[in-house]
Amino acid sequence: MTINLEFQTEDGKVLMIRFNRSNVELHSESEGGEFKFSKDEFDEIKRSIIDGANNIWKNLNPRIADSFSSDYDEWYDKEADNEANLILIPKACTFKIIPPFGYKGTRLYRFNKRTIESFIFDLNELDKEED
Repeated sequence: MTINLEFQTEDGKVLMIRFNRSNVELHSESEGGEFKFSKDEFDEIKRSIIDGANNIWKNLNPRIADSFSSDYDEWYDKEADNEANLILIPKACTFKIIPPFGYKGTRLYRFNKRTIESFIFDLNELDKEED
């Protein structure tokens, strides 16, 4: 079962989060770049990612990235034979996504279990910084 959620940036771009049986994907008709959201929208994205990931993986354990393969900043897309990058800019409520070079679809980025754990860990750290 696939679940798609859409969120609109402040400048009108749409970021879709797709949850399926084995991963979480970020999609957009845009070719990547910065996706800047309002604080409320960013908080909703954060809640949606955490809830969706917990539904996919029952034993999810958010933790710091302790290896190259657990760090979410780079993802190698086998179909495009190239890598994508994701940068979280929390204070600006922004995701910067550089999709795989040469890929023609809407998928910008894919998380597996371990990379979503480190991503959620970083998202949770935001709440601690705000206190």
